Amino acid sequence: MSGDAPSGLPSGAPGAATHRAGRSPERLTVSAWSTAEPEGEEARRSEGFEISTIREGSGILRLEKEVHGFSKGDLLVIAPGRLHSVIARDTRGVRLLTAWCPEAFAARALAEETAVESAGESAPLEVLRCVGPVIRSEARAAALGAALLHQIETLKEGRGRGGELRLRARLLDLMGLLIDHGTEQSSDALPGPYPRTRRRDLIAGLIEAMRRADVSDLTVEDAAQGLNLSVRHFRRLFREQTGRSFHEFLTELRVEHAKHLLLQSDQKIIEVAWDTGYGSLSQFNLVFKKMTGVSPGVFRARHRVRG
Repeated sequence: MSGDAPSGLPSGAPGAATHRAGRSPERLTVSAWSTAEPEGEEARRSEGFEISTIREGSGILRLEKEVHGFSKGDLLVIAPGRLHSVIARDTRGVRLLTAWCPEAFAARALAEETAVESAGESAPLEVLRCVGPVIRSEARAAALGAALLHQIETLKEGRGRGGELRLRARLLDLMGLLIDHGTEQSSDALPGPYPRTRRRDLIAGLIEAMRRADVSDLTVEDAAQGLNLSVRHFRRLFREQTGRSFHEFLTELRVEHAKHLLLQSDQKIIEVAWDTGYGSLSQFNLVFKKMTGVSPGVFRARHRVRG
């Protein structure tokens, strides 16, 4: 081990507070946390790798403009620098076990383990950046990754050089597992679809999470890609489960969000239109009136008169 390698985990390893703040710890930390905690679903950007196993619950992972469904047993792998949030399907939240690994530590550890690379092979760190973001529970990497995270969690209170070496070994095992999984992914033409029952569960989770979060910028292409489905197949399954098209459902959510902004803020109507995903005031007025029977301005005025 190099002399500047992290010396194990601190006894009070930062948990959800570090996670929510979006700052990367200076050395490897691991913590169990829940999205039901205050600010647990807020978007954050980490400078290190975030590797999580889903212990309980389901929902969606918002990764910049992408959306990915997940459920219990899945593994989430977030590369450094990516803005993301974990949104639970319901108010009970999602329980996770997460390891935060500084990028510099990962790069140093992998460089030591792979001093000689075969010609034409991608650098391990670059492969690791491309893994995930969701490894489903059916995959070998998800089950083994969860077991390794649990081992890392149990070692976090370890003291002495032996404990540090075991901790580093488990982390290298985890990174190696993910790199192998990423290499296998890149060698396949396309990832296979989720089983039918799993697809239904993920779409149900997506629907409930959409009701609880601002998804005004979500597109049907993003939603379909996050479930490894073609847009046509996703649209059919979505209509089967909701009785409405994805566009109709998203429009209803946008109008409900617009109502909330009109009643609870002093934003100008054009600002409400932008915040709910509409590029022009005329389009927003047309859709809002079609859904409610009145214009946004009249809706706001009527409420305030009654209030």
